Amino acid sequence: MSRKTPAAMTERNPSRKSNNDFCSSVNDISIWLLQNLNKDFNALR
Repeated sequence: MSRKTPAAMTERNPSRKSNNDFCSSVNDISIWLLQNLNKDFNALR
């Protein structure tokens, strides 16, 4: 099972970004994690 990681996850220099960009990156990662955890949970049932 291949999974696409958001670009924010591979970003190696977050300090270059503005605070707002950083917050939205964290938000994107949270959403991505929740979606994948939900998929895993549904697969286990």
